Amino acid sequence: MILPIRNVLTVAAALVLSLPVLADRVYDLDDGLKLSLGGDVRLRWEIIDRNVPRPNVHDDGPDIQYLRVRPRVWGSLELLDPHVKLNLRLTNRMHFTSSRPGDNENGAAHWEFPDEVVLDMANIELIDILGDNSCLKIGRQDLGFGYGMILSEGTPFDQGRTVYHDGITYRYTHEKHKVTLFSFYDSWKDHSVFINDQNRRLAIGDIFTAGAYYTYSHDPKLNLDLYYMYNDVDDDYPTQAINSWPTDSNLSLHTIGTRLFGQAMPQLGYSVEMAKQGGYNNLGEDNQGFMFDARITLSAPKDTPMKPAIGLEYMFLSGDRNDSGKNEGWFPLMSAAPLWGDDLLAIQYNGFWSNMHMASSELIFFPIEDLKVQIGAAFYQADTTKSTLATHDPTNDGDNIGMRLFAFAYYTVNKHLSFATEIAHFDPGDYHHNGHKSLWARFQTVLTF
Repeated sequence: MILPIRNVLTVAAALVLSLPVLADRVYDLDDGLKLSLGGDVRLRWEIIDRNVPRPNVHDDGPDIQYLRVRPRVWGSLELLDPHVKLNLRLTNRMHFTSSRPGDNENGAAHWEFPDEVVLDMANIELIDILGDNSCLKIGRQDLGFGYGMILSEGTPFDQGRTVYHDGITYRYTHEKHKVTLFSFYDSWKDHSVFINDQNRRLAIGDIFTAGAYYTYSHDPKLNLDLYYMYNDVDDDYPTQAINSWPTDSNLSLHTIGTRLFGQAMPQLGYSVEMAKQGGYNNLGEDNQGFMFDARITLSAPKDTPMKPAIGLEYMFLSGDRNDSGKNEGWFPLMSAAPLWGDDLLAIQYNGFWSNMHMASSELIFFPIEDLKVQIGAAFYQADTTKSTLATHDPTNDGDNIGMRLFAFAYYTVNKHLSFATEIAHFDPGDYHHNGHKSLWARFQTVLTF
């Protein structure tokens, strides 16, 4: 096991020594101005079995390991009359890899600072200026809805460094109604990166997005979402393949859907969502993808020791059939994020969630007040073994993708310091030719100041 132990200890010591000076920074300036400053540092050490990306091939050799350190600093300048807010956030990430195939940069170069600086957020908010209970936000920003099944991330290929979109959103709330209008243009690479890495691929192409998301909150028991989203993808390199994605990803995509959710009873929460896609891909085929996601959470009464709860989920993402002349496969364009954890399937599929049934269950409990534990299992089955939509096609005749077991623990020391341990095991089924088992683990520390 080759690890930058000295660097790990140095960073950990620096974090511990900085704890006494941590505090929220809010300054009241003259003329009704308020300045807020903050930041955080996230350390992630991950260990990946070499069979995680390729369960069909037995790849001898040591595990793939890396340590990523992502510091961020942010600030906002707020004017109360008129209510205008400027937001800025900068991100840097240092990356050390050991035992990775073909990596010729193992060493100190990974720890040079600053390795890169990213403009992670830069926007202006106009609050209540275009009507009471409204907010117009212009610039680089984060946006997501529900469980992220439709819209969750604009930069899926940068391994959790950023999630931003470049564009404009308008939110309006009136009594039980809330509507969000949004439009983005996200480039496949970030031209604002300082120092280096400007050609890092963030998405499958340049993506134009426009849509509307409406929520009706009847009461805590019953809430309704309705949404529509249009996307147009300009794949700059239609002959270069991206792992698990179509080589030529040019397409137009219309998505319409709905979600019912709420707290049916004090101990029963639920969410049911479905969506349908239309449009055309690079072959001129009709997009006819379908998504269905249902979740319930059963919680013990409020005063039960350890606050146990059970979560159940069934999810269906349609697969493409190569003999139909149409494209029935669900295309996860704006949701190519680790929706069910960063481990195993997310790595193997590179975020291309399609052609699968998933049934999962988990037990959630708190052994002590600030320690949350999740343990569970998920089963995956292919919708079709004849899918041609992406490159994670079957290498065997079966439709059993496999079973995933996981155990996660999250401990919050205080508002400044938290720890996480996540471990998952994947047992491939007959969808894969060889089907070698694999293991993934992550140890994370987040320091917020």
